[in-house]
Amino acid sequence: MKSPFIVALAVAVVISCSVLAPEMLAQKSSRPVDSLRVLRMEIDQLYNVLDKVDRKDFDFTHMRAWWIGFPDLEDTLRWVYTRMTQDSTLFGGEIEGKAPFYVLATPPPNNDIVALYSGKNILKGRQLRSLLNAKPERELYDRLVASWKFGQEIELIDNDFSIKNNFTLRQRSRGDTIYTLFNRYMIDGVNHDSVTIVSLRLIDKANIIAGNRWGAEVRIGDDDMGYPFWSSGNLAFLVIYKRAKVGVHIPFAGGLTPGKGLQNFWTPRRLDGTYGLTGEFDFVNFGGSFIFGLRRTDVDGTYANPDSITTIRNMVQAWYSNVISDKADGHMLRYKIGAGVHQIGHDGLYPYHASPPTSVETTVPPTTFVSPYIKLDYVNQQSAERFGASLQYYNKWILGDAWLELIPNRMRLEVRAGAPVFRLHEYWEPTHFITLNIPITFSL
Repeated sequence: MKSPFIVALAVAVVISCSVLAPEMLAQKSSRPVDSLRVLRMEIDQLYNVLDKVDRKDFDFTHMRAWWIGFPDLEDTLRWVYTRMTQDSTLFGGEIEGKAPFYVLATPPPNNDIVALYSGKNILKGRQLRSLLNAKPERELYDRLVASWKFGQEIELIDNDFSIKNNFTLRQRSRGDTIYTLFNRYMIDGVNHDSVTIVSLRLIDKANIIAGNRWGAEVRIGDDDMGYPFWSSGNLAFLVIYKRAKVGVHIPFAGGLTPGKGLQNFWTPRRLDGTYGLTGEFDFVNFGGSFIFGLRRTDVDGTYANPDSITTIRNMVQAWYSNVISDKADGHMLRYKIGAGVHQIGHDGLYPYHASPPTSVETTVPPTTFVSPYIKLDYVNQQSAERFGASLQYYNKWILGDAWLELIPNRMRLEVRAGAPVFRLHEYWEPTHFITLNIPITFSL
């Protein structure tokens, strides 16, 4: 009788999921919400199970079960069965210690008794009919049907049956959902708690994240300051733990000559990188980033201008964040509002124009800048191919990007551009910066 149980369980879960899904979409952002994509996959699997069940099994999809709870009736069942079969152990006796009975039957008005269970034993088919038709006729049948009114109903669950499901349904917090959507590529059909995700941005970033805890990242540039790719001069190696990234950065030697055909998009690097620590953290409602760089002392470094070595000496940013809309499959708009402070160091090789130089000397005290930090992130998940955009303001510098999924969950097309606004560019900044990227994501 396992097939009826399977069908009944599957139908119940499908109906429950169908009813609950709209309700979950309407939940307030302060309560945990389910991962709706995983929920849909759960429903699809159950429909697949129903399609493979023999149609005749639907005759018993509506069942009820209950413990009898009447010792006299249970003893009568044991006595009648023993008299019929000469077997005193099947339904308890000394071996099972008189295990209680429960009845499996169809609901009224049919009241068809399908099976009797006691301990590890089951009575069904011809043996059950013989028992229920014992003299006087239908007495036991009528008594069993009547026992439902006063018995204890039980839930029909077959503990030996399970559906292997690779898509684990779990309660996903609002914070997890927002962080994954805006900071990691959301891949449908995988359990982000356990799967390893690899993201390659081809020219400026690559990371690997194992589950929701550990990962590693390599990147060129400091986007939080508005300096993408090689424009900041820093190459960072980061360790990822949950929602924080911490690591070291070193000077990036390239970027001095963009190459033919790229001068209109990638201006030569004017900032020189430093050796130091860097990191960022995003706890959804608040976060920030930092750069701590040491003054350059190496006389043989790859400098954009040896007579004017300009570096990002230090930077600290902090922000508050929230979402204006957090519908699971709709428009998502996240904003960050905060402030930052950074220092630009000014050094040069000494003696000037001498070969070889003997030291790196500070030419001008570091320049300090304080600025508001504002960023808007938008994601649209209503179409088959997701798309989104972002716009960031810091120190009168605008950095924006727009992206479109070419292959769902796997490949995007992204355009990013940056330029100063309301002021002329500083001599260590590019006049503008434009990149065309094709981020690729896959799971291991």
